[in-house]
Amino acid sequence: MSPDAANSSDSDGAKRPTWANPVVVAVVVIAVIGLTIYVNQDDKGQPEGPPEVAEAPPGPETDVAKGVRPETTAELVEVGRKVYADNCSVCHGEKGKGDGKAAFLLLPRPRDFSEGKFNRKNTPPQNLAADEDLFKTVSAGLLGSSMPPWKDYLTERERWAAVDYLKKELIAITYEGEVVSRYELEPPKPPLPVPAEIPATPENVAIGKAIYHSIAECWTCHGRGGQGDGPQSQQIVNTRGERIYPIDLTKGAYKLSANNEEIFRRIRDGIPLAAMYSMSEKLTDDEVWCLVHYTRSLVNRTDEQRERNQQYRRTIEAPKVAGDLPTGPDDEAWKEISASYIPLMPLWWRRQRIEGVFVKAVHNGSEVSIQLSWADDTEDRSVIRYQDFHDGAAIQFSAAENPPFFAMGAKGGPVNIWHWKSDWEMDQSLALKYPNMAVDHYQARTDNVIAESGQESAPVSKHDPLFLTGRGAGNPFSSAEHKTAIEDVVAAGLGTLTSQGQTAQQVRGAGKWYKGLWRVAFTRALSAEDEGDVPLSAGASVNIGFAVWNGAQMDRNGQKSVTIWHNLKLEQ
Repeated sequence: MSPDAANSSDSDGAKRPTWANPVVVAVVVIAVIGLTIYVNQDDKGQPEGPPEVAEAPPGPETDVAKGVRPETTAELVEVGRKVYADNCSVCHGEKGKGDGKAAFLLLPRPRDFSEGKFNRKNTPPQNLAADEDLFKTVSAGLLGSSMPPWKDYLTERERWAAVDYLKKELIAITYEGEVVSRYELEPPKPPLPVPAEIPATPENVAIGKAIYHSIAECWTCHGRGGQGDGPQSQQIVNTRGERIYPIDLTKGAYKLSANNEEIFRRIRDGIPLAAMYSMSEKLTDDEVWCLVHYTRSLVNRTDEQRERNQQYRRTIEAPKVAGDLPTGPDDEAWKEISASYIPLMPLWWRRQRIEGVFVKAVHNGSEVSIQLSWADDTEDRSVIRYQDFHDGAAIQFSAAENPPFFAMGAKGGPVNIWHWKSDWEMDQSLALKYPNMAVDHYQARTDNVIAESGQESAPVSKHDPLFLTGRGAGNPFSSAEHKTAIEDVVAAGLGTLTSQGQTAQQVRGAGKWYKGLWRVAFTRALSAEDEGDVPLSAGASVNIGFAVWNGAQMDRNGQKSVTIWHNLKLEQ
């Protein structure tokens, strides 16, 4: 459709939307009738009548500035430099090239700021992002990536400072040996205006539905039912050639923002870096509004369900009880403890992911127990074969008033991690995976028995550690026996993960998988018995975070789903 056809006029010159043209009306009516038949066949058992249009989910406003934008000064830029170094450089790199230490673990890769290209912006195409666009992204994060929201961890002034530092030092080019901000060379134009919203009437929703399945071809990526499973959904890549996924519209969670004005902008202007193309030359403004209302009608989650998957800092209450604590993963006493739902975000983004974990905590004044539970279709414990990966979960603590980077801490900002490994709870004998195996010849046995060809293999405990160097060096991963499936470790940044040693493993616990649900319990004394342990005490709060590994999705090491920092409050 040409731009002229998209905005036809009556003989008196009055502008009218495309769908007001009699020919187009006929096409839309036919499409609506056909789609009604299609939907009626697919949605049996659903109540009849026009779909309800979902409102934006409740919860904290994570991207709107509350105060006045501070004046850009050299001092504010220096504040931004420190904010960036402490919180952003680990992913985006020291110079903002998207090459930080954690970048290789992330998909999509972190943004290269020097290019000056951004997904979340309201300025015209080919323009730089406005200050407000950058502020919103820093504040609210970016769904579909590992970019977290920073509203709960950085003050508004610090976030504006980060924006000013990005603009001055990183969104820049080098010209004749000097760093020159792109904003000095090509200041962005004002945002394109958004026209008045038309009502979400049944008629307008029906028009939007027809457009979704015909003119706009939204279904080819987002699917017939809006679940992000269209025929092209497996082939979408961004401008860097990285695999990305269309949003599941039924969940009511959007890559940028959930309000109607932002959705209108994304449809009209597109998200070029994410292969979502502009509809400005295909649709009139009213048609875009119809499409907005139809996509909102696809949401099948309640406000509560949508709100709980928003990333913001939560408080997990740990009540104080008398007597023994529940220490097993499915102890009856856990039923008396309230659960907090904590949303997860995969560092290596994918559609098939664990969306969140339920957390319960309780203490008795001397010890604390924490239970994690999450949905997982498969129980993955074996790591015998190279293609096998195990399930796992971890709890991370920081005693700092201002916690370090939420992924493994930072230099000068250590974290204590309790890491449960499902494979440490089962016999990893080769004979279980390869029942027909036989020993050729092996002499390095402590019982002085020389194995002959065809003889049954001996357990690891019978092997001389001189020839099993990992075991001989005390590497916990090489140990034949584990007193607990939970390893107590410390870290102060990527690449620094260090076990506290076998004599300092103070956390005990276990996990149990049953009918698609993992339950894992962790128990430790409140007092810090070893140097790396974070002390806990009744009446106090501590920073806490979580991670989950899904072996079926080949999660391992840094490829996992994580949370931002939350707050664990122990009752006095």
